[in-house]
Amino acid sequence: MTAWSCTASHSTARTEAQSGSRLRRIGRIAALIASLLFCLVPHLFCRALRLPSRWPGRFLALAARATGARVHVEGTPRRRDIFFIANHVSWLDILVLGGATGTAFISHDGVAGWPLVGWLARQNNTIFVARADRHGVRDQITALRAALERHQPVALFPEGTTGNGAALLPFKPALLAGLMPPPRDLDIQPVWIDYGPAAPDIAWHGDEPA
Repeated sequence: MTAWSCTASHSTARTEAQSGSRLRRIGRIAALIASLLFCLVPHLFCRALRLPSRWPGRFLALAARATGARVHVEGTPRRRDIFFIANHVSWLDILVLGGATGTAFISHDGVAGWPLVGWLARQNNTIFVARADRHGVRDQITALRAALERHQPVALFPEGTTGNGAALLPFKPALLAGLMPPPRDLDIQPVWIDYGPAAPDIAWHGDEPA
């Protein structure tokens, strides 16, 4: 098992607000839209032909850069037969980790109903988990194992919420149920996402479900 980390430098929203950089924010929104359009057409083409598509991961990488993140990876992330367990600081983690690895994510089922975001999440094969439905755990485990059989990496934020980026919160054991027993030939790779000095401004800690 090899650990690796993503370090992302990021110009924070607070700094932008203080400097009144409206043009920068407009430019980033335009870059996000352009990134989506650039990746969407070939992705839908792959889907129509029932071919594997790496375009969602490419979009996440472009989106991370458009928001101001500069990602540096230490270690070697694997691309298949791998389950990532990562700390969770902010929504930006999805862009950083997904862009660096092409991973799908496990998310609470409420995200599925979010306008646009839910649709984008489904394009990246997100596994939606109804945590309040204890009777649905078996179906969730089946969905997780099916995703792993497609050989796409899968990532989980086992804290179940976002933290401050300085330390880990206790893991939620129920979120790891799909790995017991671990599927054959599956490796589990821990990941630490570090935003450095920008973490306090980026973090949504204590009230943001993963």
